[in-house]
Amino acid sequence: MNAYLQEDPNEVFWNAGYTNLAEWSNRTSYSYVFDGQTGTLDHAFASSSLLPQVADSVEWHINADEAPARDYNLDFGRDAGIFDGSTPYRASDHDPVIIGIDLN
Repeated sequence: MNAYLQEDPNEVFWNAGYTNLAEWSNRTSYSYVFDGQTGTLDHAFASSSLLPQVADSVEWHINADEAPARDYNLDFGRDAGIFDGSTPYRASDHDPVIIGIDLN
């Protein structure tokens, strides 16, 4: 999901009884950096029946914190030779949310 924390799409999930796993994990989270400002744009939600099986939730800060020079695109005349496609870095401008689930 891609919306700031207090935007309407999140309210729809909360009103339907879903839990935002970033808040559930009691972490200060962010998934996006723009001009030095961090924000939470990416979310994962769990229903009340799934929540007891959630072991952990965390953002993988692999994209948002990377320098724009290592970006995956060639905007603004970036040198294609700088990007190293063999590494998992800077595949997007948002960080993925990783959820651990214990199904036992």
